Amino acid sequence: MQLKKTITYEGVTLRDLAARGGFAGKDLRLSAANGFASTIRADDYMNWPVMLAYQADGAPIPVLQKGPLTVVLPQTPDRFHTADYSSAWVWFVERIAPVK
Repeated sequence: MQLKKTITYEGVTLRDLAARGGFAGKDLRLSAANGFASTIRADDYMNWPVMLAYQADGAPIPVLQKGPLTVVLPQTPDRFHTADYSSAWVWFVERIAPVK
């Protein structure tokens, strides 16, 4: 939405990453290289395909296009594309950790 174009992303869902890390079902704190951080609620990533993307349109995501790792929210439900969720689009993700 912020880039104002349609992009096909590839990556791994936060649900799968949390399961592999042993903290599925807990809210996740995603931290970016610039110090920005945001929390994604467990209910959102467990029930919807919230993704940590590493490719856009078949190529690695450059830093100038919000890469190399960026959170991508699904097209539905519509609430993911409101101001309330604008901080969830973390880019240049460096760390994912469960909220304690």
